[in-house]
Amino acid sequence: MALKLAKSLARRSNIMLTCLYVIEKPGFISGLVMTIELEKKIRREAEIRLSSKVNEIIPESEDVPYEVIITSGKVYMKILEKASEFRAKMIIMGQSDTPDQKTRHIGSNAARVIARSPVPVITTGKEIPPRIREMLLPLDLTDNVSIKIAQTLTLAELLNAGVTVCTVLDHSMKELRQAANKRLDLIVKVFSDYEIRSKATILETERDISGTLLNYARDINADLMIMMTQEECNMTEMFIGSTAREVIRMSGIPVMSIIPNIHTNLYPYRALFGEVNKPLSRRDAAGLLIHHS
Repeated sequence: MALKLAKSLARRSNIMLTCLYVIEKPGFISGLVMTIELEKKIRREAEIRLSSKVNEIIPESEDVPYEVIITSGKVYMKILEKASEFRAKMIIMGQSDTPDQKTRHIGSNAARVIARSPVPVITTGKEIPPRIREMLLPLDLTDNVSIKIAQTLTLAELLNAGVTVCTVLDHSMKELRQAANKRLDLIVKVFSDYEIRSKATILETERDISGTLLNYARDINADLMIMMTQEECNMTEMFIGSTAREVIRMSGIPVMSIIPNIHTNLYPYRALFGEVNKPLSRRDAAGLLIHHS
């Protein structure tokens, strides 16, 4: 599923696709019986199987440039290392099924990559759209939203996709609607100035923020959801916020995860942001639900 999504994005963006497989390094005890010849045999078999799968999904007739790389080590560390080495624009990963294949969870390697990656990470859902036409962008208006908007602008321009912006309010705090609506209007204007089809809405809920977002994504037939994965105030410990984790785990569509504080070059969008980049005040935003914490 990840390979199919990667092919679709690479074909539209005309960039190189690197297909990476990491052979997990054995522990100390099992490593004692890992001979050089056995390691070479495992590597050869991995290369044959990965190349076969890539050739199946990306036939030569589709003219998608790609390379196949086999390496060994700690899986998440090697993925991040290679992404840095190749100056990757994004990382695309699958998720893990439970034994009955009816539910999914974020594997430990995927979770670590999402929490540490300086570039966006897309995790696949159960459904891979043939093309990303509509993206859902949930925003917490009490935080700086410029990085999310900049990343979404870049992707929307690349894919010629529309953007639906939303924010989640506690429905008991109706007086916040006016301030939130004004901010959303400014955000939509940023997209409109770049001729990107966009709209915005306010979603109301009491507690189930992830469920509200997932239901709305289905309602609008979104092909991709963009989530902020960590709170702005805590970068000392790498983690994925509970709502983001639940959305990633349960989403039927791909989810792109972005770390909020990672430096992003906002040029050429910076001049457009203005008030958009100013978080709502505590007084105005007292009833906003923080949906990435």
